[in-house]
Amino acid sequence: MHPVGLTGIFMNASQSATSHFMKYSPATGDALGEYPIASETEVTSAVAQARIAQAVWHDTPLKVRSQLLEAVLNRLYARSQAVAQTISQEIGKPLADALEADVGTALSALKYYADLGPRKLRPRMLPNDMISLITGRAHWETFHPRGVIAVISPWNYPLAIPMSGIATALMAGNTVILKPSELTPGTGQLLVELFQEALQALNLPTHLVSLLQGDGATGARLLDEPIDGVIFTGSAAVGQKIRRLTSEKGIWCSLELGGSDAMLVLPGCDLDKIASYALWGRFTNAGQACAGVKRLFVPQELEQPLLALLQDKISQLKVGSPENPANHMGPLISEAQRNLLSAQVADALTLGASCLIGGKPKAGPGWFYEPTLLSNVPKEARILQEEVFGPVLPVIPYASVSEAIAQINASPYGLTTSLFGPTDQARVLAPQLACGTVVINDVGPSNYAMLSAPWGGWKASGSGVSHGERALLELCQIQILSENRFFSWPVVGKPMWLFGHNPQDLPARAQTVLAFSSHHLSLWCPLRWLPFWQNRDKTRI
Repeated sequence: MHPVGLTGIFMNASQSATSHFMKYSPATGDALGEYPIASETEVTSAVAQARIAQAVWHDTPLKVRSQLLEAVLNRLYARSQAVAQTISQEIGKPLADALEADVGTALSALKYYADLGPRKLRPRMLPNDMISLITGRAHWETFHPRGVIAVISPWNYPLAIPMSGIATALMAGNTVILKPSELTPGTGQLLVELFQEALQALNLPTHLVSLLQGDGATGARLLDEPIDGVIFTGSAAVGQKIRRLTSEKGIWCSLELGGSDAMLVLPGCDLDKIASYALWGRFTNAGQACAGVKRLFVPQELEQPLLALLQDKISQLKVGSPENPANHMGPLISEAQRNLLSAQVADALTLGASCLIGGKPKAGPGWFYEPTLLSNVPKEARILQEEVFGPVLPVIPYASVSEAIAQINASPYGLTTSLFGPTDQARVLAPQLACGTVVINDVGPSNYAMLSAPWGGWKASGSGVSHGERALLELCQIQILSENRFFSWPVVGKPMWLFGHNPQDLPARAQTVLAFSSHHLSLWCPLRWLPFWQNRDKTRI
């Protein structure tokens, strides 16, 4: 029995009386499909079957693991349009956005780890220290899978985010159970179907990757099972509960918990470029991105010209059906999300903020919200204090760079910061920013597509990383293989530290260890230990 009750670990978790749930389009309200809710028995069975499959996968050569990722890559590439269409329907993002941000990043993840894994997961010899050298020791670092990994993924990038975790976990030799968001069940189903087909074609156990549909209660049940690790992307509140739970269970977890990311503009920048970068950084995916530009800091003297440029560019954004390729932005994911955003904007306006454009839901069906530009926003406004998932950009003027950095760092979040300005100056300022990634002269969201760069946050933005070699090694248990190569050499005999009869050995032994450990190898040292070294076998017990 676990020390924490899990049925309420997720916000909005509920024990549904029905065995299915419906998914509706956020753009039209039309039903998109009906999906099963995994029962408690099905959750338990999925973990048990994944455990059996993992025993086979553990011993599978790295080359075969890589071949699996390549096989999934080829299938995803062939069906990229159909997969993107499902993502577009479920979230409401434009088809081009789904292809670029989700399908493109997922393909990159598969290819990156298929190439990286065979090179990085081979046993590797470690460099020796002085004591190791003189005692004939050699050390290797070896990599072993953790076991069964639960991947609990969000709805805003329902292919790119889980694919990164799944590809990394499989390459490291783990099995995976995916619990997608109940807001994007169709994408989760397609993702697992791609793996199932590839596994069957390669004659590998199909339970290497399995799917559990459902809501927060389903995720809670999965965490209550004897799994070996969790990759979670979602809210900070749920992430903190998962952190406590996994700590109590003694299992590994990686958490990406969102942010309130800033864009800091230094003097001397091209304002038209700045406005265009800020526009995409805030309004891509209708502002529903963890690393979106949620606070724009600009020098006081540049505030008004930049606001004018932003207002003009925002007025050119087309908001509407994701089926229309001319539209830049679709709806928010749900009515609840739009209501929350409306409340955050209303709070800012009540406290004295100015709305230069937008600021309200878009008329008509669907959960659309107008792209919004705010100025004169007080520091205590919710729009600056909370994570904001929606198309609202507050612009904050600053008198000095140190003042701006202090305000940026005051946020409880620390995922990314976008820093625009002269490269030399930006590099000096970057270490002062309390976040996991500083992107110079580009915006934070774009960095998620860079698979070689580790992705992770500080503070309330999470712990652990995805992407890069570090993420691959985090999904391994490291074992050190240490070998005494002198053991079988008759001429060497027994080492000096074994128990002996002669108490006069002790000073010489101690001096020898200290000398070699500190690399102070003065001439008298060998002369002191030579006699007892020659008689070591006679004095060792």
